[in-house]
Amino acid sequence: MLVRPKPSTLSWEKQDDTGKYLIKQHAQDVVDFSSQYGSVDSISYTAHNLTGQSRVFPAYGDHAEAYSMRTYGKWWDEAPSGRKEIQGQNFCQVRSQDFIDLSFEHKVFPSAVTLFEVYNPGALVRVWARDANIAWCLLYQVDQLESAPLVARKFSPKLKECHFPTSLLRLEFNHEHLDSYYEVESFILEGFTRQWKNPLATYEPYGEITKKVLNLNLTQILSRSDSSSSSSFSETSSPLNTSIDEDEEDELNAFETLPYEVVHKIFSYLDLKSLCQCCIVSKQFQAVAKDSTLYVHVNLKNYWNIVNDSTLQCIAFRCSRLQSLDLSWCNGKGSFEMAFIKLISHCGATLKILRLNSCKFITKYCLAEIADTCCRLEELSLRKILPPYKSLTGWQVLSELTTLKYLDLYHVHINTQDLMSFLPYLTKLQHLNLGSCAASRLTLLNMDVIAESLSRNNKNLKSVDMWRSHLSLSSIGIKCLSKCSQLEEVDLGWAEIEALGDCIQDLAKGCPRLKKFFVPAMRGLTDRDLHVLINNCPLLEQVDILGIRNVSPDVCVRMLTHCRNLCLLDVSYCDKISRAHVSLWRVQFPHISIKQCSYSRPDAIDNFV
Repeated sequence: MLVRPKPSTLSWEKQDDTGKYLIKQHAQDVVDFSSQYGSVDSISYTAHNLTGQSRVFPAYGDHAEAYSMRTYGKWWDEAPSGRKEIQGQNFCQVRSQDFIDLSFEHKVFPSAVTLFEVYNPGALVRVWARDANIAWCLLYQVDQLESAPLVARKFSPKLKECHFPTSLLRLEFNHEHLDSYYEVESFILEGFTRQWKNPLATYEPYGEITKKVLNLNLTQILSRSDSSSSSSFSETSSPLNTSIDEDEEDELNAFETLPYEVVHKIFSYLDLKSLCQCCIVSKQFQAVAKDSTLYVHVNLKNYWNIVNDSTLQCIAFRCSRLQSLDLSWCNGKGSFEMAFIKLISHCGATLKILRLNSCKFITKYCLAEIADTCCRLEELSLRKILPPYKSLTGWQVLSELTTLKYLDLYHVHINTQDLMSFLPYLTKLQHLNLGSCAASRLTLLNMDVIAESLSRNNKNLKSVDMWRSHLSLSSIGIKCLSKCSQLEEVDLGWAEIEALGDCIQDLAKGCPRLKKFFVPAMRGLTDRDLHVLINNCPLLEQVDILGIRNVSPDVCVRMLTHCRNLCLLDVSYCDKISRAHVSLWRVQFPHISIKQCSYSRPDAIDNFV
């Protein structure tokens, strides 16, 4: 992996005679991340650009030296391949879409953090700190998404107090409200070598409900509320395992007069943690809260910081009717892999949706259990389950998942032989994501072979993502995709195809249902190709032709006029399209989001904040 060298500057400031120092340090390394715009072996738009000193700040604009994530806005969610969150009530008001874990040279008690945002700021929603025992402390979170001024800025949110020293932070982002890609290019952690009291700390020991109870002076109820709210998902203390003493007298309340079905309906709107806490209220609440029909769809992604092997053991007994499970970002310590295998063995027979994004515990044994047990599985998401350049064996077992309709292998290091060991058997497949699977030029993945297989075995294919295929995809592969007549979405961005020929025209003629057409940096694309696309694909909704130098304003006007469903057009870095063109089009077609970004000079400080 190519990493741009950045000096890791540190500053030490002695605070008193006790030997306490204030340390300011840049991020030293990237431990993990969920997505990035750049390639694994590139230095452009990659996660590692967040380490070291700032290079382009305070210049506002699109910078290849910054870190940018794979998506932005609502467009990917609204595409044919878009997925909805499982058990949406589990999420806070602001959900997290991406994360990055940063390590630092020195452990400190955090007092401040500074994020150098250089393009479309305002995506940071949470900051976590990890201790030596892999326990996490929430330092900062937002209550609602807000649009920030479109200027470069140093963002330093107020932090809650952290009671342990740390050298690893997790940043979580939400960019669904942004108009274009979010870019950040440096990060500073400030902290003391000894514990301190932050005068600006925003730590609040009680939530809103507990505050109301405090105002009522109901001491006994407060005591029970606080004891339950401090519980976590563990085998010994979790409400999942908490039972009520048989000799305890049932507490009389209005809910006891309600029919079981009514209470069940009310509980169906609760998040998973609230359901667990209901188990210690009364026997009636416990009986309803453990009903297996409330655990048909389970999403633990929002609880990634406390989920462990005991959590999986606990929920296994309630999930006899499990249909959807999201364990994304969960990498609990202990025997987590074995607990997952037991959970799938117990509940996998009814499972239809399984999401394991950024789950680093996945092994060939996990794949084998999924293949053996999940006979009804329709969606399997394995986004970035492996570190860069790390491979996994045992892929061939996935050939048993003959009911699979959706497969996401974004940023997974897999070669042609392993992929072809199961892909031809997935004849019902409708959505396939191989984005960044060939992002490294060292990857032995031939996209032309994959495309040829899809054209023969997957006639119902609706979406295919081959983002950053580089030289592994040629015009031959695109011609093969044109035989998939049901295609509604194609992403062929950053495919380094030397001679396109008429393959794009064949794709347009063979796939008249196309709604999403992303081909950024496909240098050989011409007006002739786009005219054929406009003539044959009237349902187009999203088009990305970023960096296409030969595209003229005339063909863009024709697309804006004739494609009645068009809602997104990205013409960034198209040499023949000026800012004046885009400004005029935005007035003429206000219902269409027209994107155009450009480079900014490092010495341009007009937009500095």
